[in-house]
Amino acid sequence: EIFIARLGFAVPTPASIEAIRPYAPLVEVGAGSGYWAYELRRAGIKVAATDPGTGKYRHHRGGEDSPSGHWTEFWVDIERLNALEAVRAYPDWNLLVVWPDLDAAWPREALAACGGEWALYVGEGRGGCTADNGFHDLLDSAFTEEKVSDLPQFYGLHDRLMIYRR
Repeated sequence: EIFIARLGFAVPTPASIEAIRPYAPLVEVGAGSGYWAYELRRAGIKVAATDPGTGKYRHHRGGEDSPSGHWTEFWVDIERLNALEAVRAYPDWNLLVVWPDLDAAWPREALAACGGEWALYVGEGRGGCTADNGFHDLLDSAFTEEKVSDLPQFYGLHDRLMIYRR
């Protein structure tokens, strides 16, 4: 719980950061603690980190208790926007979604509304623990998978970085 609250389910590698570089600027929806945005910015990649702060792994600044009872901090400033607000605020930016909530509508809504040519998705793919069938249906019907990169994985998970072109 502490690791997930601080870093998330998927951890970027130097290779995944470099694979993402050509697709900036990015709007990351559901950024959580902002760890991916932090690593991308550290590499000089332009990314806006957004999250409404309402999910199970929401984080608090200033020493408030997290849902798991542990204190945590953000890695970067997070714009408090839901997914639709975020893609509307950054209409031409490419979309980055890292481990979107299982069976939630917001990843699909963001994907449908994003204005960028590229969608970058970190998760398990169809049938896994991320997004809903509608999200995967939209990826299959409106986008073409261009690149897949492996990531470190927790036991039993099958994370990958998948890059799609509209």
